[in-house]
Parts: sequence; structure tokens; C-alpha cells
Amino acid sequence: MAHVAGNDSWSFADEVMILEAIVDMSDLEGRHPSLMDLHLELHGRLMRENASPFDLAKKKHNLKTKFRRTLEDGGPQQGGERNQKLFELSKKVWPDILEMYPHAYDGMTTILHDRIGCNVNQ
Repeated sequence: MAHVAGNDSWSFADEVMILEAIVDMSDLEGRHPSLMDLHLELHGRLMRENASPFDLAKKKHNLKTKFRRTLEDGGPQQGGERNQKLFELSKKVWPDILEMYPHAYDGMTTILHDRIGCNVNQ
């Protein structure tokens, strides 16, 4: 497949925007938005040009894998503020994964209460 000119990479800002959109669009039960809804929400706002629903699905999967690996390693050890920001957002997106790692469980109650409180007031 030929490479199409344009921005094919994901920026840190894109990763943050994707995770924030998932948090904002998730329902009370924590179900994530459909990929199509997520795509429509982020269309034209990402630095990555022409990101398809498939691209978003792949990026979401990669962010989830990174989160799981970070938990296995005991939390964000390096990468400074960027990795910490992605880690904090990922805890809100995937609280079920966080529960599998008790050593990283601090703050989970607050996250769940914030999520419920946020959605109840909408």
C-alpha cells in the first residue's frame, strides 16, 4: 500500500483528546462510545489527518495495551508529565483494568465517584 502524504502519526495532544472524549462520552455504566460516535466527535479536531474509525480503534487498543503494561510495571516510571497525563486519563477510561492491579488502586474510589457525579449532573 502506498504511503499517502500527510500526517499519519499520533501526537500527544491527539492521544489526550481521544482519551478525554472517551471519558466524556461514556455513559453511567462506563460503556464507551461506539467507534463511529467517537470518530464523529473527533473528526477535524485531531492533528492526525484523515483518521478513520479503524485508526481510532487501533489507537484505542494501543493506549489500552500501554496502560496495562504501565500497571504491570508499577505505574508510570519515566516520560514525565506526558506519561502521567495519559496514565491518569487511562485510569478513568479503563477502571476495570485498574482493579486488576491493587498496587495501583489508590484514587480509584475518587475516579468512580467523579465519573458518576459528572454523568449524573449532565
